[in-house]
Amino acid sequence: MEELQKLIGYEKWIIMNRAENPLQVYPVAIAWKFDEEVLNFVKRRTDYKERPIRMIKYHFDKHTKSIKLEEVK
Repeated sequence: MEELQKLIGYEKWIIMNRAENPLQVYPVAIAWKFDEEVLNFVKRRTDYKERPIRMIKYHFDKHTKSIKLEEVK
């Protein structure tokens, strides 16, 4: 949850200081695992008409030594 708060803070800073258009900013969280608290917070965020956060889980395949990405919906 602490890292998610950092992402949101960075998102707001980018929108206020760097983005020409706030619609150009798309926050993305990438992790091996997301706690249920984080997933619930992100789902509620869209209920309040705030910008959605894409949640991407990664899986490391030891045999192929590759990373697979999966969007959490």
